[in-house]
Amino acid sequence: MWQRNLDYQSKGRQKITAAQMKYMRRTAGYTWTDYKTNTQIAKELKITPILDKLLEYKRNWIQHVNRMPRNRLSIIIIIIIIMSPSFPRNIGCL
Repeated sequence: MWQRNLDYQSKGRQKITAAQMKYMRRTAGYTWTDYKTNTQIAKELKITPILDKLLEYKRNWIQHVNRMPRNRLSIIIIIIIIMSPSFPRNIGCL
């Protein structure tokens, strides 16, 4: 089950990266026939990869949750969801 979830996550990452590079190539004015690597274009445009930003937002959210008082209802619900192996989850949830 976990392996299948990781496959979906990696496919999602690939799609996000591909869409971002498509946007960056159009913005920079390069086509696929121009011999520019993705990293060269990203450095030229000074754009942070979307996946890095998503990880940063995720880290900030986790730090925000950790700062909450333990008796707060929202933190209790989060702990129950994460700790309960019988909780039915769809792919993409928490």
